[in-house]
Amino acid sequence: GSASSGSESIKGGTLVGWGVSLTGEYRDETPLRHSLGMQRYESNTKSLEFYTLGLDYVFQWPERPVQFAFGAEAGSVQLLPKGMNSIDAGTAKLGWELHGEAMHYFVVRNQLVHAYVRPAWRVYQPELEAGGTTEKFNAGGLSLTGGIGIQF
Repeated sequence: GSASSGSESIKGGTLVGWGVSLTGEYRDETPLRHSLGMQRYESNTKSLEFYTLGLDYVFQWPERPVQFAFGAEAGSVQLLPKGMNSIDAGTAKLGWELHGEAMHYFVVRNQLVHAYVRPAWRVYQPELEAGGTTEKFNAGGLSLTGGIGIQF
């Protein structure tokens, strides 16, 4: 994703970060799943944190270790300045996203794991109050996430 405000941007057009999520699927063949997530992106001067709650509709490919999901998340985002001597404050703002996801399951040492790729369209606008003025940032747009998960 990107984060910019008029004359300042965290990084040109892209931002790299990390995240964790907990996903729950229903064992009664319901094609829904829910998720709770946290993502953090950083630059030299600021950090951007997302906390989300999501719901997905899952499509299972018949007799294949592949799943597709479409869903939405709602959550909050906060933009925080770095540096211990700063008294600037970021205000948490609500936002949302729409996403798709493709997953491939496989077994490693008797443990079911999966790899995934997840494109999303985000709409978030955090604010940062610095020196008595409030700046609104655009922390939305296209986001691409990939990773590996473990099934318990």
